[in-house]
Amino acid sequence: MSPTSSTPRRAPRARRAALTLALVVALGACSHQRQVPDSYGNTTEKNFTEGCEESLTQTDGEGVALSADAAADVCGCSYEAISDPDDGIPFEDFKKFNEDLENEPGPLPEAIREKIDACNPGAATS
Repeated sequence: MSPTSSTPRRAPRARRAALTLALVVALGACSHQRQVPDSYGNTTEKNFTEGCEESLTQTDGEGVALSADAAADVCGCSYEAISDPDDGIPFEDFKKFNEDLENEPGPLPEAIREKIDACNPGAATS
């Protein structure tokens, strides 16, 4: 109830929750179009970054919204890390994570959370 030094921990949780929505938007929005992507590409990147940026620049009463520039940086970096052909997340796994979250919303899978946290060091908890 009273503000304490632990309140900054709410921001990372809110950002992660928001990014859960961004992940769902990344492919969920695509499924309502003519084609569902079968690989990382322009459509997946556009949907991911738009959903991610929208989520990170808004607040649901928890945490602090990022500026548009900061959100663009975090989301662009996150997409690059997730889609990296050598060290990213295989598209089929990304797609499965999205389907699982559409069916049962919850926390981001650890593999994705790690990529996003690496792009947003202020959100990582120690």
